[in-house]
Parts: sequence; C-alpha cells; structure tokens
Amino acid sequence: MPRLAALNMTTQKIDLSKNMGKEKITIDTILGQLKEWVENKIPISPTVWLDAAIKLNALKQNETELLHKMQQMVAQTKLTLLKDSKSVAEVKIKVEATDVYRFMKDQEEKIDMVEEQIRISKIQARLSENQMYNQ
Repeated sequence: MPRLAALNMTTQKIDLSKNMGKEKITIDTILGQLKEWVENKIPISPTVWLDAAIKLNALKQNETELLHKMQQMVAQTKLTLLKDSKSVAEVKIKVEATDVYRFMKDQEEKIDMVEEQIRISKIQARLSENQMYNQ
C-alpha cells in the first residue's frame, strides 16, 4: 500500500499541459515531455498516458497533411526532371538527393513514431491502471 500511495502522489502532479504554460501544445512538446519523464524515471499515471494518446491522435492530422504536401512536391520534382532525362533511375537518384525528399522521409518517420507512441500510451495506461488496482 505505501508504494501505491507514493505512486499516486507522484503521478498526480504530472500533467502534460501544466509545464507548457501558454505555449501551444504540439506533437513535439508532448513527445519531448514524455521522453523527459521516462529518462528521469518519473512514474506517469494512466490518465496522463491516455491524455498523451488522445492529444497525439488529434494533432496527427496536421503532420499527415504536411507529409502529403511534401509527397506532392517530390512527385512534381520527378515530373520536371523526367522531361529532361530519359532514365527513371537517374531521376530517382536526383530526387532522393534533394532536401525536400529528406524532409519527407523524416516526416514519414515522425508519423510512424507518433502512431507507435499512441499504441504504447494506450497499453501503458491499461498496464498502469491494472498495476495500481493489483497492489
């Protein structure tokens, strides 16, 4: 029972929006805060894990729209380069060498990471809740 009481006291103080003040909440701020708590071994309550999953899911649409714009830019670059080249392989290499392509790949990775964090947060919320009730 003392362990549960200590866990409740610690986790009650943790709030995703508390430390952010009037700053706009973004995917980067949520992931950064979770990372900081995990690195510092600060227990996170089930409600905070669930809150993180909900916020990440809500904000993911902006990131997906950005990815689609980047994919369109890359496709337009391919079309432009194809007019001047006869080799599709050459065009592919030229496009992959651009900053837009690199940013697009980074954006794809970010979205994958957000989706995985949403899954992990939901599982962690369930596990934490079960752990609290089983002690």
